[in-house]
Amino acid sequence: MSKFKEAYYKLGDEYITVKEYSDNIHREKVYCPECHTAPIHIVCKEKIKPYFASDRNDKHLKDCQFYEEFISNKNLIKLIDSKNIEDKKRLNFLIDNGLQGAINILIKNRLDKLETKQNSIKENNSYGSPLVSSNTYKRESITRVNIKNLIKRKDELLDNFIIIWGKASIQSKEDEKINSKTKEKFKSKILNFRKDNEFKFLISLNANQINYYKELPRNMTEIGFAVFGLLKEIKLADNIKRLKLEIKSTQLYYDLG
Repeated sequence: MSKFKEAYYKLGDEYITVKEYSDNIHREKVYCPECHTAPIHIVCKEKIKPYFASDRNDKHLKDCQFYEEFISNKNLIKLIDSKNIEDKKRLNFLIDNGLQGAINILIKNRLDKLETKQNSIKENNSYGSPLVSSNTYKRESITRVNIKNLIKRKDELLDNFIIIWGKASIQSKEDEKINSKTKEKFKSKILNFRKDNEFKFLISLNANQINYYKELPRNMTEIGFAVFGLLKEIKLADNIKRLKLEIKSTQLYYDLG
């Protein structure tokens, strides 16, 4: 049984917390906050804080992170550190499916707004590109967090490998630096992700990564994205703390639709 800190109220097209839940208004009208498909309900037990829950994972879209069991950060690190070829293949399988699943959810949400409410929820359909299937590797979900919830979930997610996804305005800034050891100059690019005019996190691209993403516009407004990496907190020159996601070259997906 999956547990949730918030729920999607379909009739109001909004997200609510447990404290905001009203039985008279929301009963049997709230859904999974990610796929908006699986019905969820509130659970109230003695000596336990109330929470939202869904009964069956198969009610979630196959693209939803709650459709599968989660891989722990400890086991994810083992795959990342492993030199074994099969472990690397399994890691790429999990990352690619996690990223593509997030993009598919974004596509679904966009299509829902174009369709009538009667036809907007389609159980277990996959939108966008289908996830990769495999008889060799077990499908597990890497923890995903929507950019709008990143700051309030920061403490639990710091120093973990996660997928951040959603819609954001992305501003890029190129810089030329000098290698402290070789004294050679090299180019870097900073991508700042903002939501509702507020800074959320940044990623830093090296020369090879800049080349890989060179076709992207310099500045993008409300673009759908999904990116995998290690979430860190850093201090900038002005002593202001910022969230940074450390990524590899091909682990940043965009929905340019």
